[in-house]
Amino acid sequence: MCKRLALIALTMLALASCRTREKAVEELQARLTSETSRLEARLRAIDKSKLPEDIAGLGQGYQDSFARIRGTKSPMLRLYRMRDTFIGIENLAFFAENRKAGDDMASLQALVANRKPAYVAKPEKDEGPLLYRALIEQAANRGRVLYTASAPYGKISDPMWGGLYYLGDAEGNLKFRDFVRSLPKDVSPDDEAGGDRNRLTAAADQLGSDTLAFFEKDPTGRGAIPASAKLKEVRELLAAKLDDGATLALVEAKLALERKKAEADPGSVHEGAKPQAQAKDPEESVPALLQAYVKEGPPPVNAVVARDVVPFYASLLQPLAAAKVVAPAAVTVTLVRWPYT
Repeated sequence: MCKRLALIALTMLALASCRTREKAVEELQARLTSETSRLEARLRAIDKSKLPEDIAGLGQGYQDSFARIRGTKSPMLRLYRMRDTFIGIENLAFFAENRKAGDDMASLQALVANRKPAYVAKPEKDEGPLLYRALIEQAANRGRVLYTASAPYGKISDPMWGGLYYLGDAEGNLKFRDFVRSLPKDVSPDDEAGGDRNRLTAAADQLGSDTLAFFEKDPTGRGAIPASAKLKEVRELLAAKLDDGATLALVEAKLALERKKAEADPGSVHEGAKPQAQAKDPEESVPALLQAYVKEGPPPVNAVVARDVVPFYASLLQPLAAAKVVAPAAVTVTLVRWPYT
């Protein structure tokens, strides 16, 4: 009798949990729909007369992305696709609202100093789906890096493009971080783990070697740039012990590299191939994101994700013993590089 009651209780608990997740997914979809409308209104409200012509032209690209965002069925893929549009529009709005700060270095430095508290605040302990945590960590890290770079690049380049634009990009990242933090968290299991730290480091090293090998096949081309830029971000995240963000960044780097490989050698991905999607969508957030790419992504991206990225992500979750570290010879290299290029 006791066993029977326990089984009934467990069944009821599972059903309640299922209903809670379904409700959370519905709430997430509603939030994403509402946010898309807010971003459209935000873009329309920007005073274009305060934007230089080359910056104002960026707005059209963000406008074109709304149909793609709305047409995405998976909430995880929809949130992921919203990121660049969200950050870009908030950047343009910040730029227009603070246009005079781009006139000279003194004005730019005053604005940078005024925004400092937002970037030196103690990080919060974030919970929820792995994709949420990863997006939050990436946005926080990028915001900090771009904020730190804004004044120095204002001096190197000019206060407007090199300074105010980078500061606006930093602000957009912080706003996106806060938006993701506000989303319903019961859309995935609470114990969804990120990648194993030793495995992440080893994967970054291997992916770096693969990217270099791809670059050497076409040194004058630009195909290796997207993966290289993402790997730079991976290193930053690992150094800051932001392993969830590094997990997603590695997945992004792998996808960027495999896409460029497919473009360089179209025959490597069978043109008519239709990758098999899982019969039941996974509840974990990053597998759900990848499965949505398989279902909704255009060819050959969907085939590349199914063939290369899904198993790569699974490998990141496998524990790996720490490698013995051999201290390298002391070498000093000074490199000046725009962030994320």
